[in-house]
Amino acid sequence: IEQALKLLNSVESDPSASAIIQSNAAFRRASILMQAAQPSTSQGVKSIVAAAREFVSKYPSDIRAARILVEAATVCDEIPSTKRGLLEEAKRLTTEELLLLRIADDLARLDRLGKPLELSMPTLSGGTLDLSTYRGKPVLLIFWSSQAPQSLLWLRDFRTDWEKLGSSAPQVVTVSLDTSRKEAAARAKSFPPAWAVGYEEGGWESPTARKLGINALPTIWSINPDGTLESLNARSRWKAWISSGVGGKVP
Repeated sequence: IEQALKLLNSVESDPSASAIIQSNAAFRRASILMQAAQPSTSQGVKSIVAAAREFVSKYPSDIRAARILVEAATVCDEIPSTKRGLLEEAKRLTTEELLLLRIADDLARLDRLGKPLELSMPTLSGGTLDLSTYRGKPVLLIFWSSQAPQSLLWLRDFRTDWEKLGSSAPQVVTVSLDTSRKEAAARAKSFPPAWAVGYEEGGWESPTARKLGINALPTIWSINPDGTLESLNARSRWKAWISSGVGGKVP
């Protein structure tokens, strides 16, 4: 990696290289730095954000500037102010319609953090799923789809850990973004009976998905007993959240 970074740095700083070659070298260098960093650590997150911002500071008019900021923002769920800053800057730099839609989704989710989350939608069984009925309990809200293998793999591993907790386990509310009710129902049959399963027609374009800005699967939110949205990314930290006292001890 070090050799690659030195080579790319020399290409970028070569006065005889064209502007395109220089920007390509800089982008490749930033990409390597971001991929090499550990997003699970605070230092890794800082390195990713720094690499993205360095590229943008040098090449703000490059079409990739906004994209790299949005990519860096994906690892900043635990530092909302930094995430918002990256997204707002990316928004100013781009006119790409799809990227602007993604940014809008990301900002919509951020706007809900720390506030009471209201959600009412149909269930697969024909009833109504209302988050307010779970007030007083810690809730994990999980968005998934049988068409997204990564979400199924996460649910499989999560279920193993969840079942070990017994009475200390959080309430699980899932929302399927399947485009086929039949496929969603077939997969949901394997879920524990205690898990609620919401479903609306439309998949990614369903009213709930659009309202909440869901654009990646799985998406896991943690909701405090008072109904406030605690985290936009509880994939790896939900047990620590429970252990903090919100819902008991995790063995």
